Amino acid sequence: QQVASRDEDTMIQDENSSEEFYRANMMNLYKLLDQDGNGEITYSEFHKEKDNPEVRAIFHNIGLDVSRDAKQLFESLGGADDNKVDIAEFVEGCKEFQGDAKRRQLMTLSKLSRTYMRRSACFMCYVEDTMREIYRAVVRSRDASLPVTSLSERLKRHNVPLPGQQAVQSPVSSPRD
Repeated sequence: QQVASRDEDTMIQDENSSEEFYRANMMNLYKLLDQDGNGEITYSEFHKEKDNPEVRAIFHNIGLDVSRDAKQLFESLGGADDNKVDIAEFVEGCKEFQGDAKRRQLMTLSKLSRTYMRRSACFMCYVEDTMREIYRAVVRSRDASLPVTSLSERLKRHNVPLPGQQAVQSPVSSPRD
């Protein structure tokens, strides 16, 4: 049990050392790229310094290839919006592209997908409620019941789950009901 504990301690120590090494490399790289020292890297600074052997070596050490499309890399690191990258954007952008970047990107896409699904469901409910009110206003002179099936009921019938719900098998009916 002591051996396992020492192995775990060693792994934690190695991970901390690796993280410190990464941070030191990132700070050094950022300083090399931020030529005017204003705390932001512009694309022109990035482009000028990308061929610097020290910059290339650090990028190589962290697993990034600047020899291909430097503009795309710069934009991916956070410069797409305002043509500037601050230290936080730079560090986070580099982390996303190094090592297990695909897993991180998939997790980010999954999170965005869930967010958009929730927003879409909320919007659909809003539209449904609004249309119901419009229908009631148009036929206010008589006590009209809604002749349409609600969107949520249609989704249930067609086995389309709302965010956070599991699909339920039910008989498929025509899309016009």
